[in-house]
Amino acid sequence: MLEKRLEVSAEGKKVYDIVIENSFSNLAKELSALDIQERKLCIVTERRVASYYLEEVKSILEGRCAKVEVYIFQEGEASKNLSTVDNLYHFLITHEFDRKDMLLALGGGVTGDLTGFAAATFLRGVHFVQIPTTLLAAVDSSVGGKTAVDLTAGKNLAGAFCQPAAVICDTDCLKTLPPDVFADGAAEAVKTGVLSDEALFALFEDGTLTADPGEVIGLLAGGEGAMFRAVEGAEDSASLGADDLRGINLTRDDVVVGIAASGGTPYVIGGLDHARGIGAGTVSLTCNRGAPVSDHADVAIEVDNGPEVLTGSTRLKAGTSQKLVLNMLSTATMVRLGKVYGNLMVDVKATNIKLRDRVIRIVRAATDCSADEAKAALDQADNHAKTAIVMILCGVDAPTARERLATADGFVRRDVFLFRFCLIAIILTVWI
Repeated sequence: MLEKRLEVSAEGKKVYDIVIENSFSNLAKELSALDIQERKLCIVTERRVASYYLEEVKSILEGRCAKVEVYIFQEGEASKNLSTVDNLYHFLITHEFDRKDMLLALGGGVTGDLTGFAAATFLRGVHFVQIPTTLLAAVDSSVGGKTAVDLTAGKNLAGAFCQPAAVICDTDCLKTLPPDVFADGAAEAVKTGVLSDEALFALFEDGTLTADPGEVIGLLAGGEGAMFRAVEGAEDSASLGADDLRGINLTRDDVVVGIAASGGTPYVIGGLDHARGIGAGTVSLTCNRGAPVSDHADVAIEVDNGPEVLTGSTRLKAGTSQKLVLNMLSTATMVRLGKVYGNLMVDVKATNIKLRDRVIRIVRAATDCSADEAKAALDQADNHAKTAIVMILCGVDAPTARERLATADGFVRRDVFLFRFCLIAIILTVWI
């Protein structure tokens, strides 16, 4: 099971731990370390999240603490207000919560903000734990102690800084997220890299997550030559967009992302209409709200940049924001294609010294092996990280590891799970 722990400190003193796992199975252990045995716990969550995770979390905690109560509110930003907080106050008072008891924020950013603000102000402060279920909450709102609610005058105008007692992330929750909600979190990670962490941003830039030629195809109105010399009128032809997609043998198993800064380009609209007509997935990316192209796609992404510094020059704000969104989409796609194991990008092409060193670190992190063991496995696996990881975790040679990966459609997690499941079955059979 994946388990990572990060310590958050301030002025040389530990404030709380961020625990990253791929299951809620250790939730009771983590909370027990916070002395919950004599505490009442209130799980604060919204309706949609409750339908996925509430019963599991509640069953894990019952019997481990004095009592478990549940407060459920209507999902959405509209509930992030003082009225909802007031209702939560009354709920806590009715169930006789005091300052030694604890709140658990189970959900996304709205839940975390509501719960944190209530924890900061109820009885002048009670303990609370963040259990984020969205990527955006996990990478942003659950950490740092920022809590707030909206007022009629604007967003996040009433708030408090209140550090959680712990942040506990179950990465399996991310599997239930709609693509647009996952994308919100991915975009936040990209933004963080842009602003402050060169190494993080490089993960989205340096080809660590790679795709085979033909998996990702770029089409430009007027063809490749239009990159260097304008082909006048090409973008005004809707039929040309459809023809170009026919030329690459687009099928219903593919996804088309139509990019148009203005949101009205006929070439893009024609391509999207053709894609929808054959049952392919469609996404539009534009920099204007209510753009015409949005009506021609299953998923519409509208990044409102505001006016360009130089009027009409979409190479500035529009081009930059679209690049970030495309990085987000490609990264999320690579995750869904099995190019990630835990939080490790394992489908690395070790084409230079830097990437060779990275592959060694990735194999070590995935298997807890030594550097020498990682190097030996990679030598036998032709520097293929996935193969080396399966070799070490399953105790097999390189050809067997490749066969197992092929059977698991290239997913390391799936192959390792099947191996461990079979091993357990064998042990049980022998024991019985």
